[in-house]
Amino acid sequence: MSRSASAAEKSRIANLVFNWYKEYSKDNPEIEKTFLTEINVKTNDGRIELVLLARLFSEYRLREEKALDIWDKLREWFRLEGLGYVEILRNKNEFGVAKFRGKLSELGFPGNAFDLMDNLDLAMDRLESENGEIEFKKKDNWKNTVENLSDSLRGTGIRQKVFWLSRVLKQIGEWSDIPGEYCCVSDVHVKEFLRKTGYISDPEADLFLNSKVIWEHFNEPFSEKLYDLAVFRFARNHGCKNCRVTECNSALVEDCARR
Repeated sequence: MSRSASAAEKSRIANLVFNWYKEYSKDNPEIEKTFLTEINVKTNDGRIELVLLARLFSEYRLREEKALDIWDKLREWFRLEGLGYVEILRNKNEFGVAKFRGKLSELGFPGNAFDLMDNLDLAMDRLESENGEIEFKKKDNWKNTVENLSDSLRGTGIRQKVFWLSRVLKQIGEWSDIPGEYCCVSDVHVKEFLRKTGYISDPEADLFLNSKVIWEHFNEPFSEKLYDLAVFRFARNHGCKNCRVTECNSALVEDCARR
């Protein structure tokens, strides 16, 4: 197991990453800001679109920018074709499904269309309320809410994005009072960063702990709340996942930040 960094060391690293990200983002605006205004979870179609985007973002062979481009074009395609999400994603329209598969291929979706549909069908089935619509409902407390959502997305290819879904629902006002500690994603890049820098000894053990640590160290001390974005961009851009260094420190982080 990796050693645990001191509180002072963790603070130094967080400041280095936060300041690096502020400079980085000047030339690399986050795509997240471009789609938040397009999501309308007041409608069932809007809720399905959010689940669809989560699934596209989860396709490991897709870069985020490409996933968002496919999402935008699919939404436009559904409107132009006059087709409903439910009839296609739940395989109720054979001719429409064939057209949908062709559109996915045309747009460069690298996965299997039927796998995508099966994943979304399962997610929609588990998130449906009694009236047959997708529902993002708060339980007795926020931890149980996120755990329930995570359980609902088990086996859908979306489950790793549960903290991202929580964040989006917070940002668009649907879950406005959910604490930020439930809104930070730890993908493979972030996990390696957290482990090597000594924030968490085993980032595979508890995604809720990962999210809490990211929130406490990379958000609470700063006026701007970036969730996991600063850590994720730093870790991915500096190759933390493939770096041969097994234990990192603030001096090494500073060296990377200067590059």
